[in-house]
Amino acid sequence: MAIFDHLNRINSERLSRSRSREAGDKGIKATDHRRHYRGSSVHYPNRCRSHELNTRAEKELPYVFQQAEFIRIAVDIIRKCSAEDILRCFLNDLDKGEAVDISQFPDDKLRKKLRHISKALYLERDDLVYRKPPECKISLVSILEDKLDYLKNKAAMQGPYERRSKNKVEAAKDQQDKKPKPLSKDEAAKLLSLREMHEQGFFVDYDNIHKEFMNRHAIIDVWGKSPEEQLALMRAKESGKVETEQPWRPFDREKDLATPSKMSFKEYKSLQEASKSFKASLDDGRTFTSFM
Repeated sequence: MAIFDHLNRINSERLSRSRSREAGDKGIKATDHRRHYRGSSVHYPNRCRSHELNTRAEKELPYVFQQAEFIRIAVDIIRKCSAEDILRCFLNDLDKGEAVDISQFPDDKLRKKLRHISKALYLERDDLVYRKPPECKISLVSILEDKLDYLKNKAAMQGPYERRSKNKVEAAKDQQDKKPKPLSKDEAAKLLSLREMHEQGFFVDYDNIHKEFMNRHAIIDVWGKSPEEQLALMRAKESGKVETEQPWRPFDREKDLATPSKMSFKEYKSLQEASKSFKASLDDGRTFTSFM
């Protein structure tokens, strides 16, 4: 019996402790709720620690910009505008927190490039005035100086830039001036028809002119011709007398019978005698051969 009484007493003590603990928790929650309702601040150590970690992570995040676009435009500024110092001063003024107005630069191409590079860096813009955003904690000049050797090398590989002397408006205007202008009524009334021009003698001896033109542009067939014949045909074409000349080449005794070595009169006579004796040997009944 004593053992059972002891166990019952322990259980009752545990039950009372648990009830008192629950009552204490409810009181703390009620007081916290009342404090929150009254507008007083409550310290939550876990929440404060997570907030500190988030703010620290936000501070440690790098500034994001379009690096490829920045490199491309910086190369154009160095190569096409020769404005490396202006770009460095522009970024240096932004690092100082100053507002830079790009309308102060007289070159239109340079202003355009600075506007595009500001867009790639996500700068704050007010018309033509640019500022560095507050979340940008990096130095823009250091970005340029770190990549300056690479930018110069890339600009040198592309070769020197030749700026066009005329813009698109002037080129279009020149192209428009080259086009034929329509005639006015007075100028059109002064024009003559082909028949009227022929009656006034503009096309006199037209047949001969046309014939001469066709002879000059005629295709001469020199296939199988000797160099002398080809030369004669080309000269005849240049002079316009292709049809008037004879189509054959006359016989020239000196040129056509030319031999490699000259023959004397005595040798010529001996050749004639040899030909006569050879002809006489071919008469019937005088010379017989096994072949005949």
